[in-house]
Amino acid sequence: MSILYKFILFKLLNPSIIAINIILLKDIYKILPLNYFLLIWKSFFVNRPEIVYNDWRLCLPMTEIIDTVEKVKGWLDELNLNYFISQNGTEIMLPYKIDERTFNVRIVVAPEWMQLFCMIMPANEVPQELVSTIHANLLLANFNLNEVTFSIDPEGNIYSENDLPVEADLVTFKSELGAVVFGYQYFFEQLAPKIGGAVEQMSKDKLGIT
Repeated sequence: MSILYKFILFKLLNPSIIAINIILLKDIYKILPLNYFLLIWKSFFVNRPEIVYNDWRLCLPMTEIIDTVEKVKGWLDELNLNYFISQNGTEIMLPYKIDERTFNVRIVVAPEWMQLFCMIMPANEVPQELVSTIHANLLLANFNLNEVTFSIDPEGNIYSENDLPVEADLVTFKSELGAVVFGYQYFFEQLAPKIGGAVEQMSKDKLGIT
């Protein structure tokens, strides 16, 4: 994005200079492409700067992101899966119920990649005395299982996730999505009993085992 565009975005999204914002908005559409202008307009008046991702690089291909979301929606329709679209239009949530377990798979679309993931354990439910055992089992499973990827985020939440390029086709998408769901099941059915302790008990609760 050019320096001019960055300057305009800064002015529009900076709440300390609202008067300048209003002046800019009057004529901004004359020099900005339509997709930029609409994003800025919505972000300014709805007061949701996260719509432009707080990252200049991601403002550029917003139309491409929406196109990818539409493509994924078509795949999900073809697979007869229920889903919900986020308010900003870049995330998709798929509710799953397997036996007595309910969980959500999220798809987050970025300019070049899409991330498919579901949370297995939030950080506040991970027993601290078992952290090293849990991580060791996750790493070993990553090595042993095809396509399945277990990961943690900076806060310590545990996920089953996969990333794939936006150029992927339906066959690849279906395989990667299936691996995310399988990873969730595998953790509770295979890994949790090996880990033991509170993790095993949590697994039994989710599986309805007394």
